[in-house]
Amino acid sequence: MSARVKPRVRLLIRAACIAIVALSCTQCTRHSQAAVSCWRQDKRAISPEMAISGCTTLIQSGDGTQNEIATAFYDRGVAYMEQGNHDQAMSDLDQAIRLRPNFPLAFYNIGVLYQARGEDDRSIQMFTMAIRFKPDFAEAINNRAFAYNNKKEYDLALRDADQAIRFRPDYAKAFVNRGVAEIGKGDDDEAIQNFDQAIRLKADLPQAFVDRGVSYTRKTDYTHAIEDFNQAIRLKPNDPIAFLGRGHVYMFEGEYDRAIEDLGEAIRLDPGNADAFDDRCWVHGLMNRSLDDGMSDCNESLRLRPNFADALGARGLIYLRMAQHEKAIASCTAGLDREPKSAVTLYVRGITRLRSGNIGGGENDIVAAKTLDPMIIETYRGFPGLQPPEHMFKQQDGRERQRHQ
Repeated sequence: MSARVKPRVRLLIRAACIAIVALSCTQCTRHSQAAVSCWRQDKRAISPEMAISGCTTLIQSGDGTQNEIATAFYDRGVAYMEQGNHDQAMSDLDQAIRLRPNFPLAFYNIGVLYQARGEDDRSIQMFTMAIRFKPDFAEAINNRAFAYNNKKEYDLALRDADQAIRFRPDYAKAFVNRGVAEIGKGDDDEAIQNFDQAIRLKADLPQAFVDRGVSYTRKTDYTHAIEDFNQAIRLKPNDPIAFLGRGHVYMFEGEYDRAIEDLGEAIRLDPGNADAFDDRCWVHGLMNRSLDDGMSDCNESLRLRPNFADALGARGLIYLRMAQHEKAIASCTAGLDREPKSAVTLYVRGITRLRSGNIGGGENDIVAAKTLDPMIIETYRGFPGLQPPEHMFKQQDGRERQRHQ
């Protein structure tokens, strides 16, 4: 069966737009071997381990000005970041700021660490401090845009992305963040123009292809979406988000086996990705196949992200397919308590209420879902067992005829 399922709105934005800016110290006057290792002017020749050792020697020697020791803490913090030792990196960067309170790079990289933890408010505070001391700091401005996108504060994200581009007109990642903000504001055509520009500037930037694929998916232009996700996978074969995006498209087209394969690969690459388990649960429910596996996926998604509204809706669909109507309604209601404007969850609850004999409640839910998404019936009528009463089909069809007259 080939059902064209309208995508649920989800922004596939990741930390790919985050970059560590590690500018080495050029102020220091002492050129011992320890200092050379710490400063890492040639990163190919000096590993993070060598840098940590050299910086530690400088810090412990006390042989330097306060600014020089601050820079040694900073450089060691960046080396720890490269190793993935974020706690030690945070400690060193904090110490660098205590010694040098106007150190924009230290504030910036603390912001990067907070962003990696998903602490967007704190990352915004750090990027703002970095910008205060370095107003043309395009990377900090762009990463603040990224954080605002995560918070769905799209006007602020656009403001920052625009400013980053003014300072660096060739900054491809800023165009990506501007495009993501446009997705959030519902303007996929404008978003695609930004992703096009990012790709013109940096043709090997996988995130630009992923996010353009998202826009094409939202426009139901699945051919171009698949092309973009394929290119993203060619550029970065171990990118779970690209497989997740392509799995979305296959799900929306009703290509069950290919969707399951891609979502499974996304899970293999990132076993902590609640979205991937959630989407695989939706696939099982929509296709009414392997429902026990679908329930396991929903439960895992909710374990990874408790009270995840979308997964509660998906679990409601699985319960509906299992004819456990009370549990389906309870799960959908729990999801709607957290995300009242989820058209698909309203629709699933409406269908469940109809199946359980609550005609008025079911029709009210479906009408509310149609208000949020006028094509909701057209979206799901191709899935057996998810059709509303015939008179609701006629209402939908009548509106479609009016739109095309």
